[in-house]
Amino acid sequence: MRRNFVQRTKNQGILPASIERQLQEISQSQIDWRSYLWRYLVQTPTDFQGYDRRFIGRGLYLDTVAGESVQVFACVDTSGSIDNQELQLFLSEVVGILGSYPHVKCELYYADADVYGPFSLTFNQTIPKPQGGGGTSFIPFFEKVEEDRDPNLEGVCVYLTDGYGTFPNRKPELPTLWVITPGGLNLNEIPFGEAVKLYVN
Repeated sequence: MRRNFVQRTKNQGILPASIERQLQEISQSQIDWRSYLWRYLVQTPTDFQGYDRRFIGRGLYLDTVAGESVQVFACVDTSGSIDNQELQLFLSEVVGILGSYPHVKCELYYADADVYGPFSLTFNQTIPKPQGGGGTSFIPFFEKVEEDRDPNLEGVCVYLTDGYGTFPNRKPELPTLWVITPGGLNLNEIPFGEAVKLYVN
């Protein structure tokens, strides 16, 4: 499935050659997105009543309403401090998010000191070419999400970055997962949300 995705992006010429080559070498994302996003899809099931039976056979207990209304706001840090290897790690995690559940609605942003997007994605769509290359501020992304999101829907922010940048003074309303590069900011220095570190194979 991942190889098909990379081939589609290659054919459309939207990935730099170095990113394309590195994505070919990745078989899966490092984070178990199915487990992480579960809490935002449904409440812990006590029985099968009220869940979409189309997915029970696949081990997915998705509420017939809530399971269709989760927004993932994913932001990829494209500032000058992010190299090609780190960028390909981030893009592989975006693909992991897209493939985690059939009802995930992913809005992708790129950000340096500014924010680019959103790009609405499903697994069947290609990831647009990254934009950026300047300094790093996390503020524009969270401000843009507040403008873009539907307040009636559940949502979660995922920020893929090295962690070095300007954080908002105010904690955003949506829960946030920080995905930090190897050698990035120490996790205990992240001022809000959850944080995990990627590693280099």
